[in-house]
Amino acid sequence: MFNIINLHTVDPILMFTIFMGIVLVAPILAIKTKIPSIIYLLIGGMVVGPYGLDIVSRTLKIELLGAIGLLYIMFEAGLEINLHEVNKNKSYSLIFGLLTFAIPMFLGFLGGVYILKMSALSSLLLASLFSSHTLITYPIVSRFGLNKRKGVTAAIGGTIITDILALVVLVIVIAVYQGNSTFLFWGKFIGLTTIYVIFSAKYIPKIAKYFFIKYAKGNGSEEYVFIITITFILAQISHMIGLEPIIGAFLSGLVLNSLIPERSILMARVKFIGETLFIPFFLISVGMLIDVSQFIKNRETMKVAIFMIVIGVLSKLIAAFIFGKIIKLKSIENILIFSMTVNQAAATLAAVTVGYNIGILNKYILAGTITMIMITCFVGTFFTEYSARKMAFSEDKEEGRISSHRILVPVNRDINLENLMEFSFLFQNLKKNDPIYFLKIVLKENDSNEEIIESEKLLEKVVKRGKELKREIIPLIRIKRDISNGIVETVKENRISKVMFTWDRKHPEENVVFGDVIDKYTRESTSLIYILKLEHKLGIASKTYILIPKLITKHIGFLKILESTLKNLRELNTKIVFICKDETKENLDKVIKNSKDYTFLTVNKWEILDEFVENLIKSGDLIIFFLGREGESIWCNSQDKSAKSLIEDLESNFVGIYLSCSDGNNSYCDFKI
Repeated sequence: MFNIINLHTVDPILMFTIFMGIVLVAPILAIKTKIPSIIYLLIGGMVVGPYGLDIVSRTLKIELLGAIGLLYIMFEAGLEINLHEVNKNKSYSLIFGLLTFAIPMFLGFLGGVYILKMSALSSLLLASLFSSHTLITYPIVSRFGLNKRKGVTAAIGGTIITDILALVVLVIVIAVYQGNSTFLFWGKFIGLTTIYVIFSAKYIPKIAKYFFIKYAKGNGSEEYVFIITITFILAQISHMIGLEPIIGAFLSGLVLNSLIPERSILMARVKFIGETLFIPFFLISVGMLIDVSQFIKNRETMKVAIFMIVIGVLSKLIAAFIFGKIIKLKSIENILIFSMTVNQAAATLAAVTVGYNIGILNKYILAGTITMIMITCFVGTFFTEYSARKMAFSEDKEEGRISSHRILVPVNRDINLENLMEFSFLFQNLKKNDPIYFLKIVLKENDSNEEIIESEKLLEKVVKRGKELKREIIPLIRIKRDISNGIVETVKENRISKVMFTWDRKHPEENVVFGDVIDKYTRESTSLIYILKLEHKLGIASKTYILIPKLITKHIGFLKILESTLKNLRELNTKIVFICKDETKENLDKVIKNSKDYTFLTVNKWEILDEFVENLIKSGDLIIFFLGREGESIWCNSQDKSAKSLIEDLESNFVGIYLSCSDGNNSYCDFKI
């Protein structure tokens, strides 16, 4: 211990204050030094812990917070995996997952037995620490727009495979170490585990969806409390059947994955609370286990640390380059895959903590693991930034051209506001950093102070929610005599490309489709228009039905908007079903990439479209209807009637899309012959 003056405290308020101070300082240092904040959190724990300045003891309260953080970090790991991309490139994911698991396992096991002179059982668990990895540098890859590259998606899928296999090794080692290796034990264990996994995968999403539809109607806190409760229930069941609780938490993230889109407000809450409280507390508590003086006093600690760093880096490098040779990637992409998967954090910390607590791994391995985490995170961050930047700038991207991707969302009152925001976030182009404009029109005859104050309060809610997701929201209040004209002027003033209206009431008049304001704006405007009726969270949709009228495929710009829509829908992990005529299906088969990934239903009598859809749709599903404006050659009266019927009569989510009528000098108002 390094403390000269006794600074030790048992005051819970002071202890919490010290921890929060570390949590506050760590990201600031990370920004300045470009080193992941995880390293500073671990160092903070080492400094204030019993082997540092001995300010805080690792009491039962600290251990409880650490245990919660451990489960939370594994839950997030399962939640953040892009299952759509993994499924799309499953063969590559399988190859890379096995390589990045087997090579570190082989080298780690041999090194543990012959270099560190450990037992076979301890060496096996040690080797599993090298096999797993955490994609802490994925946000860098995403920022450069490389997240759809086949090497990157293989790394994401490989993460699931190697982490699960590493956790299986952990379970086996613990069972053998505790003497639970009889046939009866393994039969019971495998049977209960199979039932547990199947039940969780089949029924937990259904229970969650039912809860979201029936009870999650408030400010969103109900959903968060529900998923955290489910996570800890699965963790406890996991513990009861002989698995480690971290496996239950990881499984919870996987089964709830499809219900929580990456850009949803619920995901923002999960990350915000995790990153500001539970996960930092876990990392600090792990840092408190490290005896810093052992690196000076004991050569064994330094020997173990150097060994673990070399094996951790070398094994991941070999796996990445062998995989690159197999699928013929460029060297720079091999470096990117290596830099993404060399980072040891979540699963590694979880496994070493469990192994240390039950006595399989000693304090030298724990100290060496922490050192390896620090070095690999630094190496991974540096090379990910380098390789991603080089790959991004070497590509001639169309996105590089200056264009407007700004979204305007007119709001009237606080009805399904969070669902409306989630949809706008889903369709926001993050690469362009264009803001989303939320507009409240105050009619001139009602421009009282009370009306303006209420409008400001409404927009304050929107800005607050936007900050949670780190989205730039620009609130606008306009005093106009006519709402539709006010929206038209705002679109021109701010170079808006998409306008998203929310629909919230029925219109019995036969000549009105979506309402006076929306219908009038549609006639007067040429911008891309979305009409939204969002009754439920977007993430609960099992299926998305996309309705394609016959002539809409001839519209200049239809294909571009359709591809963009399909790309954004991937975050929802929903099954896509196209509803169209036979000839339209033939056209779509020719132009849609990977059309075999989608289901097609044909309706040749378009007049009964609404009846056909009503028989298919289930609560929570999403309908997307591409529409033509009245007066265009692609318009017909039956599509308006069907759209009016569907949006008014069904309780599911509905999105009507009017395609843009102009783009610079090119006319979009008619179709190609």
